[in-house]
Amino acid sequence: MNAAQTRFVSLLVPLALAFTGCASTGSTGSSGAAPNLSGTSWVVTRIDGSAPLADSALHANFGTDGRISGDSGCNSFAGPFIQTGSTVDIGELLSTRRACLDSNRQKQEARVLAILQGVTSARLERGQLNLRAPGGSLLLAPGTVTQVANSPYRRAQYDCEGSALTVQYDAGRARLEWRDGQDVLDQKAAASGVWYESSRNTLRGKQQDLVWTQDGRGTRNCKELR
Repeated sequence: MNAAQTRFVSLLVPLALAFTGCASTGSTGSSGAAPNLSGTSWVVTRIDGSAPLADSALHANFGTDGRISGDSGCNSFAGPFIQTGSTVDIGELLSTRRACLDSNRQKQEARVLAILQGVTSARLERGQLNLRAPGGSLLLAPGTVTQVANSPYRRAQYDCEGSALTVQYDAGRARLEWRDGQDVLDQKAAASGVWYESSRNTLRGKQQDLVWTQDGRGTRNCKELR
């Protein structure tokens, strides 16, 4: 190798090392940074790598007060959380105790709560939040309570003058659950507006403020629980 060739090779070596360093940095970055979850809201898009059941509106909101709250499919939940870097320690989650109409939904809810509660690692991957626990993982997309609430597939809970009512809004239907019964109402529409009814129950008004009429039990005003 002559002197010119030696000089050429000596120039190539640092360039190759520089490009190798860039590639290595890019690979590390692709794993995602640890996000600051305080004040953020997310919608579940994957549970253990699989999509949630159809018509699910699973979401989690990390408050600035160190509290997490959300909807696990059949019930709402809330509890404390502490984030230290990429580690999120979620304490005991308290939830409403209403059975799902569907056993598969019940199993899905139990899975979501099991993954959430305890110590998880949090990473951003292509704009989505990956929460990974020893026994499973959740993938969540950025969202807000308002976005979930405006979905045609929405679950809400109401206080109807002392009686608890849960309503799952599906496309063209409303599925009702209360302490001693359940029912499925069909959506109706006319020039006066939209409502839901069956042979036994009727729901009228806005989704946040309903009037629930039950056959044989009269009419009650319902306020959505937040």
